[in-house]
Amino acid sequence: MKRVGLPAPVGNWITVEEAAKKLGMSTGGVHTLVRRKQLKRYRFGKASAFLDADVARVASKPPTTGRPRKGFSPRTAAQAG
Repeated sequence: MKRVGLPAPVGNWITVEEAAKKLGMSTGGVHTLVRRKQLKRYRFGKASAFLDADVARVASKPPTTGRPRKGFSPRTAAQAG
């Protein structure tokens, strides 16, 4: 089987494992970001690659953890009081 390398002139390409290391998560977490369309994946045959700039953009955002807050909104609390 012939192996195809990633195209170099377009940008700095990194693998799933490298993206996971830069983002501080597992490879499954990277695939979750792709599924949620928060990270763009490029396919070259069976190989997946990410642009280094895209991974840096995702890494610069603060992580969101936990469930969304429920309860009184500021508008509802002002009307009640």
